[in-house]
Amino acid sequence: MTLEFEWQTGNTPGEMQDALREFAEILEEELLNEFEDLMETLRKRVQGLAPVDTGKLKSSYEEDVEKLTGEIEGTVETDVEYAPFQEFLEYGKSHLGPAFEGAKPLLETHVEKAWERAVREVS
Repeated sequence: MTLEFEWQTGNTPGEMQDALREFAEILEEELLNEFEDLMETLRKRVQGLAPVDTGKLKSSYEEDVEKLTGEIEGTVETDVEYAPFQEFLEYGKSHLGPAFEGAKPLLETHVEKAWERAVREVS
């Protein structure tokens, strides 16, 4: 049995695949931009909640965003040796946890923005 099929209207499957590939590339770029903004916001929140004696800890925080295979990784970090003691010990002042916990809704907002811009660009 032989079956022949002729595409009558709309985009061909190949054109749809090309459009999806283009969308994925654009979405990845938009997500990368949004994560950079999000990590900057998180760094500022961490700095705002960080305990201040000399200001060394507060000013030492930096953000970074890396594009890895199939994912985007964002970090807010410091190299100040006493930072873990401030965050986790009883006498310290937790600031990373509260900053990140309060930012969960921001993540959703940034992802939605990236999605909407990618859809608009491909449409």
